[in-house]
Amino acid sequence: MPFAKLLLSVFLLLLLLQPSFAQNTIKIQVINANNHHVPVVGATIQTIGRRYFMLSNENGFFELDQMIINKNDSLKITCIGFQAITIFVSDLLNHPLIQLKETTTELGEVNVYANESFKTVIGNVDSKGGNTMNLSFGDKVALFIPNLGIQHGYVTKFRYFAKPNFGLEDHYTEPFLIQLYSVDSVHGNPDKSLLKEALLLKANKRNKWNEFDLSQYCIPIPSNGIFVSFSLLNQQEYNYQEKYIETYSVLEQKRVPIKRVVSPKISFSMNIYKNLHNWIYREKSRKWSEFPASLGTFMLGLEVQVYE
Repeated sequence: MPFAKLLLSVFLLLLLLQPSFAQNTIKIQVINANNHHVPVVGATIQTIGRRYFMLSNENGFFELDQMIINKNDSLKITCIGFQAITIFVSDLLNHPLIQLKETTTELGEVNVYANESFKTVIGNVDSKGGNTMNLSFGDKVALFIPNLGIQHGYVTKFRYFAKPNFGLEDHYTEPFLIQLYSVDSVHGNPDKSLLKEALLLKANKRNKWNEFDLSQYCIPIPSNGIFVSFSLLNQQEYNYQEKYIETYSVLEQKRVPIKRVVSPKISFSMNIYKNLHNWIYREKSRKWSEFPASLGTFMLGLEVQVYE
């Protein structure tokens, strides 16, 4: 009898605590300040000074867990095409809405010519994804793209082919970093970063090319070519997505659930392009090395606005 009373007491206590647990999560929406009816999809929300971050969903919403984030924390909200802002968590408790202002593209550093212009896609242009490659946390891959005779042109879009894996059907939606590099004239490896900081992105189309607008950065194509890179975050930054997934067990001859930190994978096609060269950067060795072209070509690319 005493044991039964103890169980009943614990059960009642859990019922009493349940509402307070529910209140620990705050739902916040990110919207376009110029049009309040339009949600901002894929905005990055990061705690300043810590490794915790979130991404807004297809309706512009994300959730703050007050068990992890406290009201004295500051959040940095960024998204391509919008001005970054910083806001205190305490300011969101009573007004759970964030407004981002659109960034006006300034072409002051780009010479615009009076004659005709056109857009062209450079890099890997395959219509279908081949295989995918596993990367360790913090690793990068880069694809060298030659100039192709472009004298006056700048980058308008980054292109990445997202291919889901068997047993990891939703891993392709996890965030990754991109960067553009100049070419080392001596060794031919990625050299100086062309973006002030790597951009955090995530794909939303499976088995298709995903495109991201980079026109606001006004990056000209260097005469000796350009590198476009894809990299994973470190394991601590992916831990917020740690979850149980299903995979096939050879020993048990069936699909079993396992706990795994989910991260995206880089896709590559079996087509080998003469002028495109793969490079890989390992976090452990902290250096770039050329990846065998015989294995295929990383499915990365750029769209360029060309002025004739």
